[in-house]
Amino acid sequence: MYVGKFMYDTKKGGAGMIKKIGITGPSGSGKSILSDHLRRAGIPTIDADKLYHSMLVPPSRCLDAISSVFGKDILTSDGRIDRSVLSSKVFSDDKQLKLLNDTVLPIVIDEIKSEISKLEESGEEVVAIDAPTLIESGFHKECDLTVSVISSRQTRISRISARDN
Repeated sequence: MYVGKFMYDTKKGGAGMIKKIGITGPSGSGKSILSDHLRRAGIPTIDADKLYHSMLVPPSRCLDAISSVFGKDILTSDGRIDRSVLSSKVFSDDKQLKLLNDTVLPIVIDEIKSEISKLEESGEEVVAIDAPTLIESGFHKECDLTVSVISSRQTRISRISARDN
């Protein structure tokens, strides 16, 4: 398979040896664009952000872990994350952000591994994992290839503005 200037032999490895392509980069860099290309080429893709957000629906091990660390006031009346309350606690304090990542990333990684196992059992030979914190989580060490997607600051700002209005 040929993607851009990258050649990847999807037939390498043997049974039970799914190849993992880790995709990382800052917000707005184009990780999703690369993931879409790989998906259209027939490579299943796991989006760590989407997976994380799906894990924030109660009842959830992830929700329980976050609320036990940051308090029940981060939850709405229906038990979901109040993103504005959590954001105010973690995005203005690097220590709190690290604590959130330390709390959440192991749970998300467990779920990613579970998804990879399911794909491997179904006969897939390669999977792409789109994860902005691939390196920070240490999961890049489990990947056969890590791709860091970069874009100019202005391109990133434009993409984020269009995505988030």
